[in-house]
Amino acid sequence: MSVRLRGAVGVLLTVATAACSTAAATEPRVLVPTPGVEARELSIPFDRYNLSPSDIGILEGAEELLVRDCMRRRGMAWEVLPQSAAEDVEPANRRRYGVVEPEIARLFGYHNPPDRPTVARRVAARAGRVRSLSAKERQAAYGEKDGCLQQARNHLEQGTPQVDEALFNRLISETFERSQADPEVVQVFRAWSRCMRERACSTPTRSPPSPTGGG
Repeated sequence: MSVRLRGAVGVLLTVATAACSTAAATEPRVLVPTPGVEARELSIPFDRYNLSPSDIGILEGAEELLVRDCMRRRGMAWEVLPQSAAEDVEPANRRRYGVVEPEIARLFGYHNPPDRPTVARRVAARAGRVRSLSAKERQAAYGEKDGCLQQARNHLEQGTPQVDEALFNRLISETFERSQADPEVVQVFRAWSRCMRERACSTPTRSPPSPTGGG
């Protein structure tokens, strides 16, 4: 089963059109727009070999139910996480290159936006569940050999082709790093940095790479 890398990277020149203010980046009352066409249509060659956000949601939902049943058999409770609405789930590559949507740049400057409501709710529920688990419950759920989560994953992977996840993730990282050295990419970063300086905005010339999708 392939694993999608997540993270945020530097921004592109489109971000330079935004104001220098960063206040909106932490303003909870700002409603984060649904992903724009720029994010939805951003595809990478390795995407065809990776799990889509929809695939990941289905697998995580199945894992949740299998872990719940396993924990119940062990006499322990397991609170199933609330589902994220489909319109709140981000496209696979939305954060790969930082901000690529003009509306996000307008609202949040060159910062990536917060999660949409139901995604944020799920993330908070997951964190709260982890904090509430006792040591015994944590071992039962996450134990490497006989933990319920590992058992659930083993069950879901039965009959699926064996793949080299480490190789796949390494290729994603390597191709992303090479793309950062491409002359056209370097030129865009420099143009963005120059544009930001001209508007008296303080910003790094380049953020460290952190790929989120296929190469």
